Amino acid sequence: LCIGAAAAGTGDASQFAVGDGTPENPYQIENADQLKAVEYNLSAHYVLIADIDLGGEKNPWEPIGSAENHAFTGTFDGDGHTIRELYINNGDSVYAGLFGYVGAGGMIKGLTVEGKITISGSTSCVGGIAGFVDGTEVSEMSVLTDSDDSETGIIDCTSNVTINVTYNGLSVGGIVGSCGGATISGCKNCGDVSVVGTSESGIDINIGGIVGYSGSSTIIRNCCNTGAVSVQDAEKAYAGGVMGQSINTTLSGCYNTGVVSAQNVVEANLGGLVGQSSEDTAVSSCYNTGAVSAKDAQNVNVGGVVGENDGSVSNCYNTGKITNKDSNDN
Repeated sequence: LCIGAAAAGTGDASQFAVGDGTPENPYQIENADQLKAVEYNLSAHYVLIADIDLGGEKNPWEPIGSAENHAFTGTFDGDGHTIRELYINNGDSVYAGLFGYVGAGGMIKGLTVEGKITISGSTSCVGGIAGFVDGTEVSEMSVLTDSDDSETGIIDCTSNVTINVTYNGLSVGGIVGSCGGATISGCKNCGDVSVVGTSESGIDINIGGIVGYSGSSTIIRNCCNTGAVSVQDAEKAYAGGVMGQSINTTLSGCYNTGVVSAQNVVEANLGGLVGQSSEDTAVSSCYNTGAVSAKDAQNVNVGGVVGENDGSVSNCYNTGKITNKDSNDN
């Protein structure tokens, strides 16, 4: 489950030989030029009909949807296909991933992405599938099974993207950097996720195997992470095998087997599943088997399930090793 060559081009909607962008007849994508052309109609419906190789370092990728006023709000059905050789190396990318900013109504499903994201600079949100997913403009969200669609979110996607962020990475996740008012369901992350910050920056770092930061009634269910999650040289860090920091989120049926670690941080909340959980977050039917460790942390909370918990936890367990070395324990 965890594990190319066309070049990313410019193009426009006329490149789609089949489809008209409606739900009944989505545009069909079979090469990198057509994938890039999604930028020209961010509210249309698309289906991937072949695996695509983006060319790696020879063809750095510009994320689809760059900001709130230029967000992807259509649907993208991977139909079980894989996009390989994603490569992003931006100095100051605000939203980085295959998709940068997914807005209200945007849905990505049935897709596997493989590649590498390496960013040095001031960065807001980084994820293997999407940097930011924001469904907060939707007044009512459906609660659905994994096979169904939902208003906004990521469903049944796999990321095998190695993510390395240096300097100020605010929210970094294997699947999504930051999300609110969305559904993240049936997703798997197999890539390692790491942030190296600056302890004097004053920036909080949220990092998770699935989601870095989650809020605004987000639902995360039936997701798993096997990649390592690590943070180093930060003033304050929230790190978890599934989520870094959670506010007003429902987390259920998820598990983590990857290592979660922090080194040389001033403050840290580390959890096998969630780094920090707020009082309006519910975690249920989840487990962790990955090791959780802190080293050279001045003020640290470390837990097998949740590092610092103000919410509710039920029917969860941990078998991973917990280590706190040369740190002030809490």
